Amino acid sequence: MAFKSANKKNTARHMRAFNIFISQSKDFNDDVFGVITAFMIDPKYAKSYRMKLNRELRYCESCVDATTFMTGTRYKNLIQVKMTRNDENEIIENAPFKYYKIKTMELLDDRDDIILLEHIDIVAWWAQCTFDDRVISIDYMITADMFANPLWTEDDTKQYNIKMRPRNQHISG
Repeated sequence: MAFKSANKKNTARHMRAFNIFISQSKDFNDDVFGVITAFMIDPKYAKSYRMKLNRELRYCESCVDATTFMTGTRYKNLIQVKMTRNDENEIIENAPFKYYKIKTMELLDDRDDIILLEHIDIVAWWAQCTFDDRVISIDYMITADMFANPLWTEDDTKQYNIKMRPRNQHISG
């Protein structure tokens, strides 16, 4: 009996099988595998939200919160994310990407169907309180459905300046 590595990989039988089935025209494979996967995919996976790669997302649709993140590449259950604009509407230049673990949760949608939602948890910054030594942290939970939020525009910046002008005058004066 010969070892498996002693067998030739490109035997005539393998090449014939490849030429007959695997290298079929694209339409044939799409039809066959489309029908197979239509029966195999559970509806909760079809309606689920996955993290999109190399995309910018706005944390929330608020005229006083400009927090924006950028996603990078994904490696299994890790994804690169960086903050590009903070909540005070300051653009962060050359922020480094950091890897965060992607977690998945099950949710009920409007029709009581179970859907899956990917999310990551980010600790943006933390500080130690000088009075009682408590640690104060700012955490963000970024979910994959936040990609539907419209990105920050110049009109949002104008609204932000109008809303925050009284606050800024109170702090400075």
